[in-house]
Amino acid sequence: MSYMRYHIHERVVVLTVVLVVVSGVLVWSRPANAIGNYNRSAAVAYADQWALSRNSNYPQFGNDCTNFASQVLQAGGYPQTNPGSYFTCDPSLWYQPFFVNMWWYTYSWINADCMRQFFSNRPQDFELYGGSPEYLQGGGDILQIADGGGLTPMHARILTGPGYGSDGYYYNNREDQHTNDEYELTWNYALDPSWALYPWLVNW
Repeated sequence: MSYMRYHIHERVVVLTVVLVVVSGVLVWSRPANAIGNYNRSAAVAYADQWALSRNSNYPQFGNDCTNFASQVLQAGGYPQTNPGSYFTCDPSLWYQPFFVNMWWYTYSWINADCMRQFFSNRPQDFELYGGSPEYLQGGGDILQIADGGGLTPMHARILTGPGYGSDGYYYNNREDQHTNDEYELTWNYALDPSWALYPWLVNW
């Protein structure tokens, strides 16, 4: 553990950086709930439970990856915003109620780029992590991928935590996803190294 002390307005702020080495891999470690109320265990449990199937309590789509990521966030306790306009990419809104016999939702719930805009609009809750997603090992964070080329995210994966081989050694982070449904694959499975990545750390 290393630390640096800064004196600001006669107060001492201690900045602590914790580095953990697991099987030769440098891993950034943080508490399970880094800042707020996000229940990472519940988020990961939901992702693992529904990675290969659909929950009828939510709307379903052919391209279901962002819808699934939204469900995982809600399973972890992240609250939907107060209702406003529906079927909009308004970056201040994120919700999907069911009433009058149909689903009403914002595009931030189901569309990758609209979700990115919502995350960007709430920096206190979502941090665009500057390092490799393999270092985000708390589980329940969201990886968006610009798999169509360019910078616009088109796909979302749920990072579910570190994976270990039968020998007990860490090998890579795991991920779950919908659209092409996958369960506990390595986070970088079938990724083109030229694609832009948006690893979002949930800080709520």
